Amino acid sequence: MHIAKELAFELHKKNINCVTTNKKMSLRLEFYGIQKCEKFTLQKTSVSDLDSESVTVSYKNKILYQAYVTKINNK
Repeated sequence: MHIAKELAFELHKKNINCVTTNKKMSLRLEFYGIQKCEKFTLQKTSVSDLDSESVTVSYKNKILYQAYVTKINNK
């Protein structure tokens, strides 16, 4: 239920202040200071050919949410 708050905290720890994700999550993250941008993408599944970093939200050693952040190269 409160995944967006913990996810935003984990993203801030990795110095990620903006991501592209689905509309619902994007609105929830924006409330916690994670803006929408084209620099990073947040997906539930890893894209194997791109360098993705895992972001995990756990509670009492149980994974509640796991996503992957990938830096997008804009030339």
